Amino acid sequence: PGDESDLAFLWTCAGDGCGSLESWDDGASMLALVASPGSYAFDVEVTSGDGRSARASQSVDVVAAAVPSLGIAPVEASKVNPSTSIVLEATVGPNNAACVATWSLAEGATASGLSLQELALADTSKSIAAAASARIPLVLAPAALTARSRYVFALEADCGAGGVAAGTISLLTNGVPTSGTVAATPDRGTSLETPFSVAAKLWVDEDLPLKYSFFSRVGNTSAEAQIVGGTLSNSYDGAILPAGLEAAGFAVAVVAHVADAFGAVAVATTSVAVEPLSTASTADLANVADALLSSALETGDSQAVAMVTVAASAALETEDCGVDADGCPA
Repeated sequence: PGDESDLAFLWTCAGDGCGSLESWDDGASMLALVASPGSYAFDVEVTSGDGRSARASQSVDVVAAAVPSLGIAPVEASKVNPSTSIVLEATVGPNNAACVATWSLAEGATASGLSLQELALADTSKSIAAAASARIPLVLAPAALTARSRYVFALEADCGAGGVAAGTISLLTNGVPTSGTVAATPDRGTSLETPFSVAAKLWVDEDLPLKYSFFSRVGNTSAEAQIVGGTLSNSYDGAILPAGLEAAGFAVAVVAHVADAFGAVAVATTSVAVEPLSTASTADLANVADALLSSALETGDSQAVAMVTVAASAALETEDCGVDADGCPA
């Protein structure tokens, strides 16, 4: 979606009605044609200035008699993430007769093998009174579809004596980046003292660019403290990590989130040992943290400010536990 100035469009038509069509502008993003009764299968290939391309197709049957009104809204993105809820918008009517509109899966298999009706979060069939119009959305639950697959969904409006109309829409599902790992060095260090380097390596995906975010996590909690977020660089040097728990060998998880151009995210984890800084007092610890924060603020490194804050807060909490152990990490 967005600026089409850098896109080239190439249209083709197959079917018994194509010979009746007048010529069209291949470079146009939309065709407006007068078509005779017959079958048409339109195909468009879209190529960007940097050589990336995608294809889409749509079949149309043109008949001499009037057909019920039915429209399916296009999906903006060329791929959808099956890990999120997917919504297809459609409208039926107004028509001269009462209609029953029903969604079905024309091509592809659901991830679980369940039917479309079982996986949809809203009714897949709806009755519409004569002269009325209604939205008929198809709402699919997250993980209903399989990654890296093609699906065709069909909507049919049966209006009895008023005729039958049908439309289809095709979707390509995205997949998360694959084949990569995350590494952190050194494998052991001291909080607020040792700078760690983290790197996401060997990640593969056809939908570039990839964006990388790195986090740290202590203990069994799901809470992650951000090291750096949404960067095109697959590495970060100088990470300040909080200390791990002594009972867990001071282990700290270093987590990489790798996202493709459509926002599909893969997660990889490694571990380093981070011991607490040895200081004579809480005041000494605060002085170390203040020095690191001042340096980060002078250079405008907001990521470093956040990391030092997290590490210092964890260290001060550990110091407090030496006085009162209630509620402190095990």
